[in-house]
Amino acid sequence: MNHRHVVLAALIAAGALTVTATAAITSASGYKPAGTFGKVGSANGQTNGPRGLVVASNGTVYVGDTNNYRVEVFSAGGAYKDKWGSSGSGGGQFNVPRDVDIAPDGTIWVADDVNARAQQFSASGGYKSSVEVPGEAARGIAVDADGNVLVAVEGGGYSGVRVFTGGAGSAGPLLGKGAYAIQDVESSPDGTMFITAADSNTSKYTVRHLKADGTSLGAFEIPNGGGIGVDLDCNVWASDFPGRAIDKYSPGGKKLATTSSPDLEANDIAVAKNGDLYVTSQPGSVVHFKEDKSKPAAANVPAKLKVVNGAVAVKYTASGFACPGQVAATATLSGKGVSGKASVQVAAGKATVIRIPVKAPSGATKATFKIVLKTNGRPTTETRQVTVTR
Repeated sequence: MNHRHVVLAALIAAGALTVTATAAITSASGYKPAGTFGKVGSANGQTNGPRGLVVASNGTVYVGDTNNYRVEVFSAGGAYKDKWGSSGSGGGQFNVPRDVDIAPDGTIWVADDVNARAQQFSASGGYKSSVEVPGEAARGIAVDADGNVLVAVEGGGYSGVRVFTGGAGSAGPLLGKGAYAIQDVESSPDGTMFITAADSNTSKYTVRHLKADGTSLGAFEIPNGGGIGVDLDCNVWASDFPGRAIDKYSPGGKKLATTSSPDLEANDIAVAKNGDLYVTSQPGSVVHFKEDKSKPAAANVPAKLKVVNGAVAVKYTASGFACPGQVAATATLSGKGVSGKASVQVAAGKATVIRIPVKAPSGATKATFKIVLKTNGRPTTETRQVTVTR
């Protein structure tokens, strides 16, 4: 047993880390379970009603331990590292710490719900500053690429987002104002934002897409109005309480993927830089999912391709990413006697015709079409079995 396994065994014995067997969790669409950590309690490594969470670029996980009035810190693998905060209204204290996010400078921002403010901390938990939302509850928080702090607020019969430019000053106007119960806000890499809301007097939950100035870009319905996460490709992950799942959507609301656990009751979702998912689940745990690179997604191309003048024209539509507008890609065809390769730029959400010079025998031959997309610097592979005719 190596040193890492000894540490994991000690954490499991102490109750600070529990590992869920892969067989106990079902997953689909390219995601697989990697275990859980934390359990209900107030000791180090335990949580009580955790809501918001965020993952730093180095993999460190910060969890809003709501009912313990603190923030807890874990490694990417779930080992307990640190905690800070206590019940109260002073600097560094909380009254329902509901959400957590990280600014571009590495500082941590926490939505301090009942205290009607957002507090800023160093990465090690040192209190730095706060901004106020008087008369409103701070339901969620996000920090955009420019360091502006977005606070999801509710009060006076209306909800929306208050923006603090540069993380300081007084609250801006109420963006996305509506008579609904706001649940969360997330900043997208393209500069827009997403909020989740429970519509008043109905059982309908929606994700609303807004420009930075609050202008609506549309909305779509989801099974539950809990927390959301936005990945590096501008797609949205949302909780699905009834299905014990989390679902991935395009910005326009097309469901792209889902992954689930029998006991999953997702409060919030954080997407790591490497694409891993971390989910706070009632009553007190964090569930970790990994992208399953061994199961490429299906490429959206025709099943039959014809060689004309030594090449095939493949109509390919990318649906797995929404930003940036174009990404570099390499497409290949391979099979018995079939070979071809082309480097192209692929448009997000639109059909791109890829011309691939091909060597192929006469007649119809089975082959594999594969495309590797450089989505935000991360290779994403899609494949499809096709028939090539020459």
